[in-house]
Amino acid sequence: MLKSKISFISRCTYKIIEAQKFEAQYLTKIKPSNQNINPRKSKFLKFFKDQPKITNNTNKTKTKAKANAKATPSETTEATTKEKNKVMTFLGKPFEFNRSRYIEISKENQIQLFFRALKHCGGSSISDIYKISYREFTNSPEGQSIFYFFGGSMVRMCYTLFPDFEWAPWLFKKNSDLSKMRREKDYDYSREIKWFAAKHNIKDSNLDDWYKMKLTDLLKECKIRNLFSIGLVDFIRKAYPHHKFYLFKFHKIILWWKYPDGLDDFRQYLLKETQFTSMEQFYLLSKTKFTSLGGTSLLLYYKYDLHQIYSILFPDYPWNKELLTPEAFQQLTNPKFEKIEPISKNFDFPKFKKKKSKFKYETFAPTQIETQQELLNKINENLK
Repeated sequence: MLKSKISFISRCTYKIIEAQKFEAQYLTKIKPSNQNINPRKSKFLKFFKDQPKITNNTNKTKTKAKANAKATPSETTEATTKEKNKVMTFLGKPFEFNRSRYIEISKENQIQLFFRALKHCGGSSISDIYKISYREFTNSPEGQSIFYFFGGSMVRMCYTLFPDFEWAPWLFKKNSDLSKMRREKDYDYSREIKWFAAKHNIKDSNLDDWYKMKLTDLLKECKIRNLFSIGLVDFIRKAYPHHKFYLFKFHKIILWWKYPDGLDDFRQYLLKETQFTSMEQFYLLSKTKFTSLGGTSLLLYYKYDLHQIYSILFPDYPWNKELLTPEAFQQLTNPKFEKIEPISKNFDFPKFKKKKSKFKYETFAPTQIETQQELLNKINENLK
């Protein structure tokens, strides 16, 4: 017990002595030896040395206050102008400071610094700023001063320095204010849409070229994230109110027929292009013609069921399901058509000979569909 107590007391006394030595080094500011010093303590010593001396001499402060009181206002203004002139010489000399946002810079000097930073980044015109990131712009001292003067915002800097220039905020590499602007209800995308049209040579005289474009490209190039493709079509219609756009003609719009405008437009377009006078004429409309008129997505979604498609388009008319089958279509279009029954499973086809047989493919693709017996006879003749 005694030994443990003695060892504990000795440890405590050793620590107290070390602490006293350390405090003495701080107060007297004696350079301590590098031996037996922790790295944390050495960092703290460097920080402590850099701090200014604290003195209790109040006489110096009193004399400074008296001198300032005796000085005339002209002398004080001269002193401030000298300090400003020292700072404003940075236009011709390299920068010797970092906190430029706390310094008043005239707009002319700001524009000069902007163009110097542009040349440093390899740009020649104002529109080249879209290709430059803020890290590249701040590599030069001129770019650092302006960038931090405007609170670290490239968009704010460009809009304040060149307010007459037509800026496109979606072309900047980083623009945090763009999403906030687009969240507003009254925001109009007509400017982005017309810019995209001019880029891809979509002229006002031929606006049907919009059907060839992918709406996903418009989303990527204009950095639009909070809209779907159908919402974009609405804004395209607002940008060109004098032109009639059909929703089903745009590239890959899913379930366009579930929107009331989509069904009405497709119904009117069908009647206009086919020029049918009665509903019975739709029984003679082929699927290839239906796809060419813009009904491919309907056929794929409803698995080529024309009865279901026509009942959606024209629900008031009583459609006959049997007349909309492919066999009924062949009978209506081909009067010589006869129903072909499927071949039985027990039918034995003749074996091929070892000789190279030259088939006449015209017999297998006749102009008129024939009966089962005539087709089998032609097959047997070719196999002999």
